Amino acid sequence: MRGLTLYRRKTAATERIPVCREQKELCSVPAGRLAVSIVYDLCNAVDIRPVVYNPTGSRIVSVLFPSVCIGCEELSGRYGELAAAVSTVWPLVFSGTAEGDGNACMTFLWTDDRILFERTSVSGRDFDRVEGLCLELTCEEPDCARRLTTVLSHLSPHQDCICEGRGHSGFLEAHGLAIPFDGAFFCYVPLDEGELDFSDYIGCLTLDQKAALWETFLDDGYSPLEFDWLTRRLAQGGMRDYLDWEFSLDVAMERMGYRVSNEEAGFGVMDGDGHRRRFDYGRGSCAERMFLKFLFPDALKQ
Repeated sequence: MRGLTLYRRKTAATERIPVCREQKELCSVPAGRLAVSIVYDLCNAVDIRPVVYNPTGSRIVSVLFPSVCIGCEELSGRYGELAAAVSTVWPLVFSGTAEGDGNACMTFLWTDDRILFERTSVSGRDFDRVEGLCLELTCEEPDCARRLTTVLSHLSPHQDCICEGRGHSGFLEAHGLAIPFDGAFFCYVPLDEGELDFSDYIGCLTLDQKAALWETFLDDGYSPLEFDWLTRRLAQGGMRDYLDWEFSLDVAMERMGYRVSNEEAGFGVMDGDGHRRRFDYGRGSCAERMFLKFLFPDALKQ
């Protein structure tokens, strides 16, 4: 938060803390991956979805966890090494409110085989905890900050993964965040260290993202990999509630001007130009079969 720089802070304490992992090992991990790990772990630790702020054209990303209390020792033990590694690429500052002393900041920097843990406050008095927490990251370029903001703003507690648009693929791959899937419409970012499968990835899609998948199919007939995952999940019986897929299809059809006719001669699907569209459940793609299944569930029951 740039407003915090209005305070003239003094050094309150400086510690040299031992490290468990070598600097070379941690600093080989891309800064974006480390930053996401810190923020995601904080999400789970305090059970809060953060507020992420990046002014247009700014290199600074601020991540706010309001109404939390965290001790300096806990912050140091849990995130000191990761924060120091991030700071070799993107300077990272933790800040909050110290009791009776207003704004206070903490930084972690590598020095030889130890980490320099510095705390500053308005009065220069040391503190052992802060109320509220803000992480301020300074990226190399505004575009990098914008893309990092997009990823961090999608984090919330107890997620297995998130997905982002293909426009972010370069950033995600450069920072070791995305798992590449040939034919997938979106990029997928695993958050949990456990092994994930296709049901986890299909389960992290938002309503708007599902609608975008339907629109892609309706626009040019393309069937992204996500519809293969959806087909497998339904076939395995692991998906009893698919109301959001039906609703997102309705959203996509409304946006594109599609309508369904129900006449004595049978069902029909008209596109936005009034042309009748033809589909084949038996020989069609996964997207085509799912489209017909959700539109005409009774007609397709066998």
